[in-house]
Amino acid sequence: MKLSNYNIIVLLLFTLLIILIYRRITIEKFEEKKTPILAIHSVFILPENFVFLEEWITYHMELGFSQFYLYDNYGSIGRDGSSLNKTRAGIEFLKLFNYDIYKEFDKLKHKYPQIHYIKWQPKDENGDITYKPGNAIAHYRDNYSKFSDWSVFIDPDEFIVLDDTNSTNLIDFLKKKEHEGYSKIVMQQKKFQDRFCKIQENIFDIDDIVININVDGWAYKCLYKNSALHPTEDDFFMHDIKMNSGNTYVCDLKELRFNHYNVNNTQINWMKGFLNKDSFEHGKDESMKKFNYLLKKYKIPNHIYNIKYLNTLKPNLCYSF
Repeated sequence: MKLSNYNIIVLLLFTLLIILIYRRITIEKFEEKKTPILAIHSVFILPENFVFLEEWITYHMELGFSQFYLYDNYGSIGRDGSSLNKTRAGIEFLKLFNYDIYKEFDKLKHKYPQIHYIKWQPKDENGDITYKPGNAIAHYRDNYSKFSDWSVFIDPDEFIVLDDTNSTNLIDFLKKKEHEGYSKIVMQQKKFQDRFCKIQENIFDIDDIVININVDGWAYKCLYKNSALHPTEDDFFMHDIKMNSGNTYVCDLKELRFNHYNVNNTQINWMKGFLNKDSFEHGKDESMKKFNYLLKKYKIPNHIYNIKYLNTLKPNLCYSF
């Protein structure tokens, strides 16, 4: 039987529809099976963080991150006009670590090709190097975000912690949330003792914490789906980066959080004003001790530092838990 032109068109359209449906199903199945690539972006000061950096990198590698984009802001005058060649707590890094940090960092980059080093030294109208983390995020979006699927913008004193009650690993957790339509995963912080006050130990043995404080809305850090990052924003707010699509999911502290190793006297005095409290309760959290195996697995050396100089800092630096 000869088909009319109308029937031929209908048949072609029906065939095309079947092909499109099949292609869509195939793509969805592929996306479900695909392992997303996770990246970390950090604007940091290398002399401040080098001694802790290998623990931070290997820990997050175990969590599922495979790319580290490190924007070195050494020499910056900082957000408040003070030099970031030392911390707000007054530590002079080149005294505490009196060896060639950049030479040692070259060895670390060779050991971990996942490290991508970017010298980040934007200057203001006076020629001073500035901080500008929002511009650094835009730079990352334009130059590197295409090489991964999800990114987090954190500092080297911040460690992401996943509670296994909801997922076997971070990659599975993000795949599930992406399938549910989320492109931004908000993490709250848990406050741990400053790294420098336990520099003789590795980060996984620091267990002193501040408890019973309200961290809602306080300097969130988030995981972002790269394709949803706003395409034209040039100065992102790092605690709540502007997105172009998708929904936001806020995690409970017990579900997904970040440990922040920065509680010293300077931080406590700031917290008293911010939280309107005169004192804080203390506790212990030993959940990170299970990662001590990383020291042996990756042959991470002990911290090298100037103990005499550190001892002069401790009375004013270190908060008494």
